[in-house]
Amino acid sequence: MQSMIEIVSGLERRIKLSINESDVKKEVQNQLKKLSKTAKISGFRPGKVPINILSNTYAANIRYDVITNMINDQFKKQIDSSGLKIVGIPDIKPIDSNQDNNLIFDAKFYIYPEISLPDIKNLSIKHYICNITDEDVNKTIDILRKQQAKYSVINNRAAKHEDKVVIDFEGTIDNIAFAGGQAKDFSFIIGQKQMLEQFESEIIGMLSGEQKSFSLQFPADYHNKELSQKIAKFNVSLKSISEPLLPPFDENFIKSFGYKDIDLEHFKQIIKNNIEKESLIQIKNKNKFAIFSELISNTEFDLPKPLIDQEIDNCISQMQSEMKNYNENQNREIPRDIFVEEASRRVKIGLLLSKIIEEYNLSVKFEEIQERINTLSKNYDHPEKFIKKYSSDTNFISNIKAIISEDKVIEYISQIAKMNDEIINFENLMRI
Repeated sequence: MQSMIEIVSGLERRIKLSINESDVKKEVQNQLKKLSKTAKISGFRPGKVPINILSNTYAANIRYDVITNMINDQFKKQIDSSGLKIVGIPDIKPIDSNQDNNLIFDAKFYIYPEISLPDIKNLSIKHYICNITDEDVNKTIDILRKQQAKYSVINNRAAKHEDKVVIDFEGTIDNIAFAGGQAKDFSFIIGQKQMLEQFESEIIGMLSGEQKSFSLQFPADYHNKELSQKIAKFNVSLKSISEPLLPPFDENFIKSFGYKDIDLEHFKQIIKNNIEKESLIQIKNKNKFAIFSELISNTEFDLPKPLIDQEIDNCISQMQSEMKNYNENQNREIPRDIFVEEASRRVKIGLLLSKIIEEYNLSVKFEEIQERINTLSKNYDHPEKFIKKYSSDTNFISNIKAIISEDKVIEYISQIAKMNDEIINFENLMRI
């Protein structure tokens, strides 16, 4: 009998399922008979255990399995006949009633949304371009020199950008100390973003031996979500200031990177090649973000809660890994609501990608996966071992397929939509 599927709200649906008690009992007896042929119980020969003895021991578990299988089979038949695509696992619970010797169950579940794609050729999307200049190369070399800087203690001026400072500090929120808010003889370089920007700006202008108190608000995206947007008061004592002494850009500097017998111009070309490769990666990500943002702003549909919950779980897992890197307590409870916006964005992008792949026949072929694996193998000393190992790794192949699918969608949209070129310099690109 076909039951009516009810709309609960949004993408949530409900259906009532029923199975006949006599059918359940009959199947339980069938399972007990099968079990009697192999069951081993002390005092009885194999295959000679009475059904009533088996029933006392196994009937409850068998009944549970029988009901579960029967109700799942019925749910599948109902959904298959409805043509709906469900998300995740249904929540099936018994109802405390027995009508006409039937067991009644209530099944709640979510379905995938109907998605109407915008006309891609009418989308207007920024397309970023980055051209590497000699200035970019020189700035990169300066960064490398700063990484090899030696520091000399000074006492004749206030702290400024790029100085290394040593401080003691104590932080409180509502007059209560918080984890990570205190340190002695803590050193950092102003401008390297090891500390919050507002914290660093308060240190600039201080003299050695000076003490200072100030308040700041932790940003909304702070890695420790428990401190996000909270206001803390800090007492700081500046113990020393050291200024950087940069090595000269010469042959000895080049040799420190393992290069021999190359001149300064050759080294600059190597640097240029490297930052061009890096810029291509960043430009690809920035253009991808621009395309996804335009798609999101031009589509409107409900998102299935199970997919959002799953993505929130992924965000929490990622945050716990980051907390481990910061030596923070990974076991404390992390509020789920802080990830809803990002999780929703990821889910919407995933659904849009799937719809575009289906709509425009952009599915990934086996040959494309194999070609990508072959390309990746060239980065390894033994490419044949890489190919052999990962060509049969289902998880790896699934990830490669997802990457290729995304690339194909991005390429297709870039060819069809109105792409508006916008120049961005390397320094600004790397800040994003």
